[in-house]
Amino acid sequence: MSTTTPTPTASTTVPAGQTRPVGVFGGTCDALFTVDEVSAAVGAVVTSSERARAVSLVLDPSWAAVPARGGIDCLWSENESLTGAYVSAVVLAAASVTTVHPDEVYCYGADVVDPAQSGSCRVSATDGGYWLSAVVYTAVGTINDDTRTAVATLLTTFSGRARAAGTPVAVVTPSGAWKREDCAALSDTAHVTDAISSPGLTVSSADTASGEAAEGRYAALGSAGVFACSWSQSPAPAGQIESFSIILLPGGSWAQEDVARKTGAETVSIPGVDLVTRIPNEAGGYTFDAFDGVNWLRLSTNASTESDLDQLTPAIPALVNALNAA
Repeated sequence: MSTTTPTPTASTTVPAGQTRPVGVFGGTCDALFTVDEVSAAVGAVVTSSERARAVSLVLDPSWAAVPARGGIDCLWSENESLTGAYVSAVVLAAASVTTVHPDEVYCYGADVVDPAQSGSCRVSATDGGYWLSAVVYTAVGTINDDTRTAVATLLTTFSGRARAAGTPVAVVTPSGAWKREDCAALSDTAHVTDAISSPGLTVSSADTASGEAAEGRYAALGSAGVFACSWSQSPAPAGQIESFSIILLPGGSWAQEDVARKTGAETVSIPGVDLVTRIPNEAGGYTFDAFDGVNWLRLSTNASTESDLDQLTPAIPALVNALNAA
């Protein structure tokens, strides 16, 4: 019998105590900076991506690290391609992360006027127990001195709002959260290749912190214990799985209701795991979101046939059991 047969109705009840941490500044980016305030500072009309960003942040275990630590992750931009002015900012309670970047303004954009370039700076500032980290780009044709002026304006606003908000509540890692694991050791402990009859697979660690982002996002990833692994072989012998990957957010089970609302989401029955939701990927293949205890494991694969999926899914309880036993 297939282990991935959908059940008629998805259960999305979050276990007691496993609710999304309350975000700083009421969980809203507008309470940090308004659109008008950002536009005035960067010298261009920007729009806020708060609504779309709030949805996407809880649908990927790596992006969800910021809300998992009670933070807000905000973006105001002149255009969708981020080629003009924009501000990307993360605010966390400083006590919610293990490492806070020192206060600084570091600029690396244009030092001389260029009609195709703009000033840009990275920012880190703490006030009243809150930590703001941001990437600030001013309008095209500006230089770093213009961006420093914009940063100074934004930091003055942040300071006033932080002090008015009162001392933030620190988010702690919930009891029962998985610990970060070495991918090779986890694969061996879980006997993954045996579980899915694919002895030729090799495992490697995957990067969850690439690209330009505010320092707070990287701090949230580390503090939340997010880690990722991938298994692959090429070419894959007949009857073996070619590749799959996982990413984990320990303590992230509060996201299960959001995941269950994704297009095509369906609950599947996999013995040994509290709840698993299967979702077809737009580019092909499937994603399995497994929630066990307070934890969230996402397994992604390009496999699309039911026989391949049935062969692969035993990796999920094998990994969950190994993580629970660690």
